Amino acid sequence: MKSPNGEWEAFIQNFNVYVRQKGSKHVIALSTDGSMGNFYYRPSLGGSPNSEELVAYRIRPRFHWRIYYMQAAPADQLQPTLSYIEY
Repeated sequence: MKSPNGEWEAFIQNFNVYVRQKGSKHVIALSTDGSMGNFYYRPSLGGSPNSEELVAYRIRPRFHWRIYYMQAAPADQLQPTLSYIEY
């Protein structure tokens, strides 16, 4: 996920959240408590409009459930699109 101002990139690696500046190879770990049974979820990454804050949620799987969303009339195509979020 890229920040709204385009200066930062956030990503998940080894179940944790990391950030780096655009064009840099230096990576900053924002979390160290992620694991296979308690991981940060990539689609949950989001940033504030001023690019000063980042949010992500962690999933602790118990039951594997998905909540599905259907967009009946997406702007970029004629066919409906189906997406989901892990619950």
